[in-house]
Amino acid sequence: MVADELFSYLNCGAAVFSFGVVSYLAARIGVAVYSNRSEEIRTQTQLERVVSEEAVHYRDKRPDVKLVPLYSNPRLFCRDSAGVAWKLDDEVFEVSARNRYGVRHELAHIYEGHLDLGNLSERKGIQKVIGNILYHVYYEPVATLHGVGIKR
Repeated sequence: MVADELFSYLNCGAAVFSFGVVSYLAARIGVAVYSNRSEEIRTQTQLERVVSEEAVHYRDKRPDVKLVPLYSNPRLFCRDSAGVAWKLDDEVFEVSARNRYGVRHELAHIYEGHLDLGNLSERKGIQKVIGNILYHVYYEPVATLHGVGIKR
């Protein structure tokens, strides 16, 4: 009797876990398809235009933020990502992106305060560990939703 009950719990747990994994993978694939179909950015002027168009949706959260669009950012081109945001000063952020999705994604990191404690790669010790956990569990999913147009 106990073995049957244990097997039943394990079977239910495996089903729930499998559903979670499949849902997560489906969402990631959907975002990848969406981001690849997003307007591509090919020049500095185009990046500046897209950043100014998208920043309008966030200005009410942090009106003092100054954005510095940079098309030829080495931090972006040495990574496999759609964009990168970099904190330069208290309210000054550099934004680089390959497409409109990347701009929205990086603006979410900036305006939601994900960079308030500084750039993740510059943190040391326990702050780096905590920052990495927050990045993967909270910051990145929130920014990904913003990238596809779902905002809180």
